[in-house]
Amino acid sequence: MILRHLSQLCTSIAIRIRKSESLTSLPLPSQPLPPEIFYGRDEYVAEIALLIVKHEQVRVAIMGVGGMGKTSVAIHIMHHLDVIAKYPNRRYFVGCDAVESADTLALLILETLQIPLSSKANTLDVLHRALSSAPSTLIVLDNFETVWNADKNHAADR
Repeated sequence: MILRHLSQLCTSIAIRIRKSESLTSLPLPSQPLPPEIFYGRDEYVAEIALLIVKHEQVRVAIMGVGGMGKTSVAIHIMHHLDVIAKYPNRRYFVGCDAVESADTLALLILETLQIPLSSKANTLDVLHRALSSAPSTLIVLDNFETVWNADKNHAADR
């Protein structure tokens, strides 16, 4: 399940997964632009962008203390020219700051991807099916450790 893969990450994550062609016609939701003031990290951005573009499925954790620019690096990676070429309309940023459960995270990802959810559907099942059947997509989960640390029973998330 997707949460098993997410459990391997801490602060930021990039996941490339296949998405269905029918979803590509949806408009791209509002996404953050890279900060204009950004110095000394171009090498990291280029290295991670190359890793993301060259491999089928990649999970990258950008770790460090608060305030050092992990989110800025992740957003710059999303806007790297090679990443844009690979995922022109399938790049999503999901802020996990206020998320405290796997279900809430799944719902937030579904909303970001603009995938409808019926009131009786299991959120995690819908997310798993959507991600399993979709074209290549880049998802950046910012502050994923908030979700991970909120639930101490990680076995239940898997």
